Amino acid sequence: MRHSRQDDARREAELPARITCQFRDRNTMVYELDCRGRQLSFTMSGAPAAGGLWQAGASVRPPDATPASPALCGSGASRGDALGALADEWQRRGEPAGYPTVDWGAIRAALLAVRAV
Repeated sequence: MRHSRQDDARREAELPARITCQFRDRNTMVYELDCRGRQLSFTMSGAPAAGGLWQAGASVRPPDATPASPALCGSGASRGDALGALADEWQRRGEPAGYPTVDWGAIRAALLAVRAV
C-alpha cells in the first residue's frame, strides 16, 4: 500500500513535538518546535571550549497575545545532559512560574531526529 503526502502530513501534525524551523545564530542552533499547539523555542550552544559545558535554553510562546514564558537554561557535559537539566528545571518550576507542561520525551525525540542532542 502506498502512502500519500497527505497521510504523511497528517501523521506529522499528530506528533507530540515536531520541529518547524531550525537555523544557526552565531554559535547557537535555534529550533522552533510545535508541541501540540504550544510553540517552543529551543537553543543549543556551540561546542564548549576545553572542558566547558553545553548550554540548552527554551521558552514557550503562547498562541494568544500573552508574553512568552521566561527563557530557562540548563547546562551539562553533553548536549543530552544539557537538555535533561533544562527539562528537569522546567518541570520543577512548573505552570505557576510560567512553564507550561510539555512532553520533554517527545521534544528529545524530535531533537534526536535532527541530531541536535
